[in-house]
Amino acid sequence: MYSTIGKSVLIALLVILQARGQAGHGKVTTDAKGRIITLYEFRRNNGNPIRTYLGSPFLGNTEWHPGALIYRNQQTLPVEMSYNLIFNQIQCRLPDSSKVFTALPDEFIFEGEHFINDPFKTLGSNQVSYYQTVYDGKTKLLRKWRRKFDLINRSLYGMKVSFDDMFDGKYTSWEELYLQKKGQSPTFITLDIPAIKKVLPDLPLDDYKTEKLTESTLITALSRYDAFSKEP
Repeated sequence: MYSTIGKSVLIALLVILQARGQAGHGKVTTDAKGRIITLYEFRRNNGNPIRTYLGSPFLGNTEWHPGALIYRNQQTLPVEMSYNLIFNQIQCRLPDSSKVFTALPDEFIFEGEHFINDPFKTLGSNQVSYYQTVYDGKTKLLRKWRRKFDLINRSLYGMKVSFDDMFDGKYTSWEELYLQKKGQSPTFITLDIPAIKKVLPDLPLDDYKTEKLTESTLITALSRYDAFSKEP
């Protein structure tokens, strides 16, 4: 296994390589089994070995997607975009150009889905926290896409594992749901009534006590809640 220092160095190196990958040095593709993989090239004096990671750091099954950037003045700019969930960073290129640039829009459209930023949370230079709008009412239901990366030591694979199933690392994906009340930062929730009631005590959920709460039923409840809300 890697030492703590060795692993830290490798992670730092991965960050550099991922940053380069956003400019075209990394390649998102699929393997023979149809799995999404990301290939990075490590330049060394003794050759250019390829590191293979299961999954990708980007939202979606490919790196580039059709979309549009939206700013506070409602100016909209159609682009091809790449949303790196590890770095919370958006890379773009214009339809008639191959030049890549970093964008910090207030909102954006990604494959037809609407994303908004959290004006109450700043992550750092060239990083903004974005949420997909699941329900866009007075009270918003938002989805946060998450991705994490873990290194894998190939020497730890057993003898029965085929070479095609060995990876140098893997990306793990998951989603989180948030409720956002007007003028407030999004609050993390789970799809259970007690958790939601902590954020919205008056939300009408009594009809769902005997059944499993889903996104669809929560959206219905939020729509009713907004309809009777006195807030503008």
